[in-house]
Amino acid sequence: MPHLSLIPFCLQHVRRVRCMRRVAACAVALAVLPVPPVLGAPSSAPTGNAPLRNTRWVVLAVDGSAVSSARGAPGSGAPSRDAQAARLVLQSGSQHLSGNTGCNTLQGRYTQRGTQLALTALAATRKACPAPAMQDEARLLEALRAIEAYRIEGQELSLLQGDRVRVKLKAAASVK
Repeated sequence: MPHLSLIPFCLQHVRRVRCMRRVAACAVALAVLPVPPVLGAPSSAPTGNAPLRNTRWVVLAVDGSAVSSARGAPGSGAPSRDAQAARLVLQSGSQHLSGNTGCNTLQGRYTQRGTQLALTALAATRKACPAPAMQDEARLLEALRAIEAYRIEGQELSLLQGDRVRVKLKAAASVK
């Protein structure tokens, strides 16, 4: 980058303050030039696999079909404003899971050994919601009860029954 060569020149003249014109010219040049990224600075893009535990996982699809909160209003291509995102959090230490079905609050327990995963004692509140959300909730709960294993690839979690992906989720955020 050619502008990097100006820095030592400008610093040398700023320190000596021999010529005010050069100082002013250097200040202007440094102010308008882009700052190069710092080597080793943390990237805002996630790297590696998201952890299974203490991550807020947003449900994208159940049995290959998008859930209504991920699908959005018909024809819009965007999530519906009134649809609440179906999500799960598997909390470390307590082996408790919590979340939302897109309609009702969800809670239960999980056991994990290697890539084996079982979700048990699943319970949801019984609030009535629009038909698409209720249908998605029924499909999601049925799929979650059948989960035997999981696979994480980057920021995506696949909940498996045998080799079949039953629920596809995406990491939204870490939970402390």
